[in-house]
Amino acid sequence: MITGHETSFVTFKKLGRKTIEKTIGTNSDGLDKAGSYAIQESGDALVRCLEGDYDNVVGLPVRLLSKLFKEFISADRPFDNRP
Repeated sequence: MITGHETSFVTFKKLGRKTIEKTIGTNSDGLDKAGSYAIQESGDALVRCLEGDYDNVVGLPVRLLSKLFKEFISADRPFDNRP
């Protein structure tokens, strides 16, 4: 077994009432999102700064997953002993 994690930090802009109402009005999918927003849909309007992996914020840390797959595939162990 190989595990890993990715940490990202999102800083939001100071949002006024008009921006919030516009975002709510144009994004009916907000109820099925962590934090009620999707950075790929409304990030420019809401996000001031992103530190870390963008794909992680979207939902899947692709670079980390690729690294873990490579580690798993290259692990030097017999196939018959794998779980």
